[in-house]
Amino acid sequence: MADMKNFIDSLLEGAGGSKAEKLNGRTYRDEPILMTAAQMADYTPPKYREMRMIGRKFRGGQYRNYLEMEGRVFYEEARFMQDYEDQVELRAEIEDIFRPGYEDLTDRELRMYFTWRRNFRHGNPDGISKTFARIYSNELINLIGVRDPEEGYRLIQQLRQVCAEKGFGKYFDLDMKEIAHDFVVYYDLPAALLNDDDSIRHADSVRIISDHRSCSPHELMGALDELSSYSINKSRFYKANPEDMEAVVYGAFDQLYAYYGRGHKVDLVEKFAGAKSRIPYRMFGYNVFFEKVRHPDGVYDVDGLTRYICSRGNWVMETLMPTDKNRREVKKFLKSVDFRMREMFDFTPQIKDVKVSKLYDSIIREEIGKILDAKREAARPRIEIDLSKLDRIRAAAEKTARKLIVEDENFEEEGSAQIPLMEVGTVAPAGDAGRAKGDGEAETEGKAGAVSCAEIPKAIEIDGDSSGTEIPNAEAGREAAGGAGAGTAFSPLEREFLSRLLRGEPYADLPEREHVMLSILVDGINEKFYDLLGDTGLEFEGEEPVIIEDYREDIEALL
Repeated sequence: MADMKNFIDSLLEGAGGSKAEKLNGRTYRDEPILMTAAQMADYTPPKYREMRMIGRKFRGGQYRNYLEMEGRVFYEEARFMQDYEDQVELRAEIEDIFRPGYEDLTDRELRMYFTWRRNFRHGNPDGISKTFARIYSNELINLIGVRDPEEGYRLIQQLRQVCAEKGFGKYFDLDMKEIAHDFVVYYDLPAALLNDDDSIRHADSVRIISDHRSCSPHELMGALDELSSYSINKSRFYKANPEDMEAVVYGAFDQLYAYYGRGHKVDLVEKFAGAKSRIPYRMFGYNVFFEKVRHPDGVYDVDGLTRYICSRGNWVMETLMPTDKNRREVKKFLKSVDFRMREMFDFTPQIKDVKVSKLYDSIIREEIGKILDAKREAARPRIEIDLSKLDRIRAAAEKTARKLIVEDENFEEEGSAQIPLMEVGTVAPAGDAGRAKGDGEAETEGKAGAVSCAEIPKAIEIDGDSSGTEIPNAEAGREAAGGAGAGTAFSPLEREFLSRLLRGEPYADLPEREHVMLSILVDGINEKFYDLLGDTGLEFEGEEPVIIEDYREDIEALL
């Protein structure tokens, strides 16, 4: 250490004579400051001493109270140091101080603060502490180092974000949010900057429940959730049945709103959201702030429900003031809906019952009953009749009836021509041959409507047997129908319909074209399949007919 002092003395002598000569000869001029590392650590630039002298000067003035004096001292010191920059290592821990000013820091800590402030202004927030953040926010609300309030608000939000990223905690962020809120109101910035403010969300919720009939059930549910100490959005039943629960909440709230609106002293909005009141308000209550010029009288309207009124420098906040009692009232309502819906919907798990008034419970049960009745009604099968199609259906039915009558008459005429209504082997009486004309029968030469015994075997000959002594049974008829010509059993419409079904082609135009109901067409085809296959070949899947796959090859062979 002695060697270092000797080295410094030699440098000073080389710069302008010995120390003694300087003192005795009264030689004064600027000289370099040369110190050891230990001396530099304890060194404090003169700027800080000057700042503290300013503080002592203004501390002795006349003030209304301590807060005014504290604010004035900080403001004058901050204005003196607003452009100052320092450069030291940011290693020491800084004690967390709630309402810090420059006077609360040591010289070393002050040097660290002005070093950090320089870095922050250049985009580097490293080394920040809660105390540094609070001092800097005090500078910003006093508009120290900023051009205008808009720049001050931007820097407050930037500082708030940095503190959140550093993990300073929820309560610290609430303090920063209140600083930003008061800054907007005091400096008359646009109310849109308060979008993330709790009072704004509360006001939005109050507006929704006050005019719920112009809002959706989902919006009302969100507003009530915001006002409640019970988060209905986390309910397992609500997550599983959101629309049903929102409908019940909306209907029950609407009934309660009407009930409390009929001459009661307290309406439902006040019961759920609190009563409007006026309370004194101190701007920047948790910060060191000096009002250089008294704020002009005026009203700052935040959202129509909350207003800040300034009169002769004193502030009053006018707003709805929700209490724990209000939040518990909304909680009871929402939780009772949750409980009853789980119970009446047979939903698990159940939750503990909530004690509510008979009015609440009866209204909630009624609204849940409406939902359940609507679900049961929706589950019932519906039969809808399109009256506009009755004329077409009637015309199609009449045409089908006429066709059935004509086919039946033709069948009887053809049958009578092939097989006479007499026993085989019986000869018509001779007297019938000479019956007179005009009886409505066709005149014949010889026999009239009779077949001789010799002709009968030729008409019904089967498998080469021409004995003519037996008529074929029904089984033999089905075997004959199942032969190569079995496809002729179907009408052209039925054949085309089956062909399209087999190929998977559209078929809807066929029944309409022939004015035949689809069900009648399918029934007629199935009757013929029953004779040919011993079973039906078509079935309905819903309202669409399809080929039974087990008989697909048989049907293709028949066609």
